[in-house]
Amino acid sequence: MYLHRPRLLRALQEGLPEGVLVHAPAGFGKTLLLKSFAEAKGLPYRRDWSPEPGCYDLRKPPPEVLPGQVVAARQARLPALHRLGPEDLAFTPEEVGELARRLGKRELAGPVHALFGGWPHLTRRALERGEAAWTPELRAFLEGLLPPLDLRPFLLPLPEAAFRQAGFGEAVEALLAQALAQGVPLRLLPALAAYLEATHPLPPEETARRLLEAALALGAWEEALEAAGRYGGGLLLWTLERAGRPLLEGGKVEAFFRHAERVAHPSPRLRLLLALGHRMRGELDRGLAVLEGFPEEDPALLAEALLARGTLLGLKGAHGEAEGVFSQGVALGETPLRARFLTSRGAARIRLGRYREAAEDLEEALFLSRKERLKEVEALALHNLAIARHHLGELAEAVRLYREVLPLKTAPLSRAYTLLSLGEALSYLGRFLEAKRTLFRAREEAWASGDYRAMGYTLLNLADLYREAGLPEAEGLYREAEAHLERFLREDPYAKAHGGRLYKPRFGRVPGLPGPIRLRGVHKAYRSHLDLEGLSREVQEALLAFGVKARVVERAVLRGASLEIPPGSLVVLAGASGAGKTTLLRLLLGEAPDAGEVAVPPGRRVAYIPGEREVDLGEDPILEAVYRRLKDVGAAIEVLNRVGLSDAVLYRARPHELSTGQRERFRLALLLAERPDLLLIDEFAAHLDVPTARRVALGLGKLCREAGVTLVAATHRPEVVAALDPDLLVYVGYGGLTTVPRRGPRT
Repeated sequence: MYLHRPRLLRALQEGLPEGVLVHAPAGFGKTLLLKSFAEAKGLPYRRDWSPEPGCYDLRKPPPEVLPGQVVAARQARLPALHRLGPEDLAFTPEEVGELARRLGKRELAGPVHALFGGWPHLTRRALERGEAAWTPELRAFLEGLLPPLDLRPFLLPLPEAAFRQAGFGEAVEALLAQALAQGVPLRLLPALAAYLEATHPLPPEETARRLLEAALALGAWEEALEAAGRYGGGLLLWTLERAGRPLLEGGKVEAFFRHAERVAHPSPRLRLLLALGHRMRGELDRGLAVLEGFPEEDPALLAEALLARGTLLGLKGAHGEAEGVFSQGVALGETPLRARFLTSRGAARIRLGRYREAAEDLEEALFLSRKERLKEVEALALHNLAIARHHLGELAEAVRLYREVLPLKTAPLSRAYTLLSLGEALSYLGRFLEAKRTLFRAREEAWASGDYRAMGYTLLNLADLYREAGLPEAEGLYREAEAHLERFLREDPYAKAHGGRLYKPRFGRVPGLPGPIRLRGVHKAYRSHLDLEGLSREVQEALLAFGVKARVVERAVLRGASLEIPPGSLVVLAGASGAGKTTLLRLLLGEAPDAGEVAVPPGRRVAYIPGEREVDLGEDPILEAVYRRLKDVGAAIEVLNRVGLSDAVLYRARPHELSTGQRERFRLALLLAERPDLLLIDEFAAHLDVPTARRVALGLGKLCREAGVTLVAATHRPEVVAALDPDLLVYVGYGGLTTVPRRGPRT
């Protein structure tokens, strides 16, 4: 039929034009036109887009319309070489008259065109069905509503039988459903409710409830709430309980609160939604207040309340309290939320540094989530279990778990952070090529997410990997990472709220030593006096048998040693145990040599030398202790992060709650908090596993270089030497010092 319409043929230029974009609502005949045109011209008819000549029937507009293409799309947002729209496809009164004549219903041509305005599909159906199929009531109703609201497209799927109903209630309900499906605001609800009240023996509120159920079933959350607000009372609460969660999850937080504030006495279910809304607003204390005194009559709602309360406490950093709340949830027994409680408690225990207990919780949560097919919980349990294994030093298992969880994550941002953790674990295992490939994948996901913080962190990890490999690209990556993090700080609302102090480096530079450290001809020996008196008789006899009586033993550690350390440099002292590394640190700290000269410029000197000046750890939480020295919480967090105490829950821990390795790192953080010009440390990684030692050394070296701190560190661990990447490597042994400067430019 379309190809016999001169007007349409003229629009198509009777041949294939340069390119045509056909756009119109459903029912205008786009598909029919394309199929007819494709058949007449011998062109392929496709639904999948490709940049080739042909006819394409697409739901969305194509990226472009190329020569030789005819495209039908439901929406037209892009310019095209030629356009056809509703004004071209609609029937004129003459064409409606011709179609009515062919169907033998000439008398209907005028009324049908007046009612449907030449809409092709509706016109054909109306003429085929005949006016006799419409009741007077239906026709009056349609004529009253169609012109101002343009509801004609929503009549298309109405069942024929609905038109033949005497009261046509089903037709009205079908009309409503179609209107909602097409996004028409629910300003029709009162009119439709009034009609249903007149034709159905339903109380007014029950009638409105039926209409609201139809709206909710179609996902018209905001519209349903607006309509329920007009009815008020219990109907608004009823609608909020059903529409609140999808509305909040859709980001319509303020719309939710606008309606929720009108409810004087929230139900327990609405209180849960209010807590979620306050959480999304960042109002954690208000969310906790909403959950106070939650009723215990309904075990299912109580479980949800405990989960919500524990989550809010965790977001506040009160992970000990959160763990207690999650434990209450676990104690409820085999509830549908048990897997979630175990997952959440495992996460809290990770934050508290109790990795073994966390792993046990997460193993059970993983089993339950797989048994109950809770994919979201399974992904979270797997990810947290990987983190727990990571912290326990079980890196190979952590790598396996990170890889297992990746297919369960669909959001680019979530995948980016998982890949970041995987890349870190691989680098700690020394599998640098795999780590590099993984971090490149993380970069792709971070870019796909559009999250500048994820972009920045990905590039920082890549830069650290390149730096450790001695590649010059590291410096450029660091600059690019900083640019992304700066943009994150400018644009993210939470980052702006705290001025970026939690992300932006705050430690700054120290005054620095005014000149080099010099050792000239230094001699240092230790003397010991052996006296047999006081020893047991058997020991005295054994020593006398060797000819040992009372004598003075002298052991020279340094003989004429010389060394120069430029200010702001990073120096590593290497050598066997007992070679004199600690002795050299003591001389730099102020101990007098037996001969020679030790010249240390004036400045602030601090040291961590076991057995020498022990750092007072105090009883304050570690973040508080570091903050008291620096007077800047951002800088305090930066220092703790650099020494490997980057867990936010550990910030709350007190020194006696830390492991031996954590206490050593905390001592180091306290020394850095003194903002020294010269930092002397002896075997700070003695109690750390290889991955942690490498991470701490990288952070320490980077902070000292950025701040201008002169660092002299004694170690015998090759992974620490490699991670520190010293400006000067000094071998201590046989009474002398052998210096090896680094080669090549610093990355």
